[in-house]
Amino acid sequence: YLTKEDLALEKKRYSLKNQFLVPNGSVKEVVFDSVSRKKIRAAARFTSKDNVGCYLGSIGDEDLGGLLKNSNGKKFIFIVSVSKDAQGEREINNLNKLINKYSKGSKIFENLNLGEVGKHLSAADYGVLPWNDFMPTSIPVKLFDYICVGLPVVTKGYENTAVSRFHKENNVGYFTTSWPAFFEKVNIVKSKKINKNIKNKFLRENIVAKLWVELDSLGWIK
Repeated sequence: YLTKEDLALEKKRYSLKNQFLVPNGSVKEVVFDSVSRKKIRAAARFTSKDNVGCYLGSIGDEDLGGLLKNSNGKKFIFIVSVSKDAQGEREINNLNKLINKYSKGSKIFENLNLGEVGKHLSAADYGVLPWNDFMPTSIPVKLFDYICVGLPVVTKGYENTAVSRFHKENNVGYFTTSWPAFFEKVNIVKSKKINKNIKNKFLRENIVAKLWVELDSLGWIK
């Protein structure tokens, strides 16, 4: 299971002898790149005074509308995965309409590979997580990608969820439950530094390596 909450839930449902917590994480290709930060910010016409947020993920399953409508013109980088069909075209068009109305300085980048994801995340000052209420036991992979690049995370979510618990345990940014509180934290987020050593805790390869050690201790590996 990927979260403590999923593990606890399924232990109630199933009487299995061995059930394992194997948290999600990022990959080593997603790292901070200072050269790319300068190039991408210059191309996007971000100034040194701009406090730029970054959203990584798909369109439609998180509250990007709420983020932009409440942004008061703040700038964001949107690194999005979209399908090359009519549905994907509609998603991009809807996001562009929101940006043109509420945040003209924001930029969209589509379907980047992992190395490019790290470079574009590096151009931001913080990661945004406009989380939903229909996956209370889940933690999105983007959160780990933000951490591995060194970005503090500002989340707008719901209490008593896996995401709220993760914030409290790891001190990676700010967890909020309303848009006014979210943007209050955005205004001070540059003073929030992430411990550089924490990224090793959330590298997928390190997490899987620990799983193999656990399996070996049970005699499952021959």
